[in-house]
Amino acid sequence: QRQPAGTVELPLTRFIHFVHQPEFENPYGRSDLREAYRAYWAKANVWQWWVVFAERFAIPIAKGTHPKSQDSAKLDEFLTLLKQLQANTSLRLEEGWDVALIESGRDPKQFFESAINRFDLAICKALLLPDKLGLVGGTVEAGSYSLAQTQGDVFVLSLDLLRKRLQQGA
Repeated sequence: QRQPAGTVELPLTRFIHFVHQPEFENPYGRSDLREAYRAYWAKANVWQWWVVFAERFAIPIAKGTHPKSQDSAKLDEFLTLLKQLQANTSLRLEEGWDVALIESGRDPKQFFESAINRFDLAICKALLLPDKLGLVGGTVEAGSYSLAQTQGDVFVLSLDLLRKRLQQGA
């Protein structure tokens, strides 16, 4: 091993080579995280889409209406005004001219939060974590105490089996 003082030889008897879920003599095994990757990937993308949605719809779209017969210079000036609207902009418009702000009617919080909570649940299930113990995002919606106890027992059992396999390999 390389260290600031130089290279140090480490004895192999101090290490355990543990292969989790070996397949076909693969020295690396198969990770438990592999089953959770799809939900992790989707959750990471939903977070990005939520940020894009928030950025895009934080400022409403400006829509302007004007009388039909107007010269192009006045229309260009009106379009420039619409493009440069800011939070503190005040307007005084002639009759027939109007500015409206269009906002999204969708509720992004409900959609994005439920999607992220769903992906959290999928990740926990892939890792065999009990969802009724409050380890998953969101609130525990349904389930009995006995279900939570059974899920906890299965989780402890899987950890126990992993511990025993590690002990046998040492």
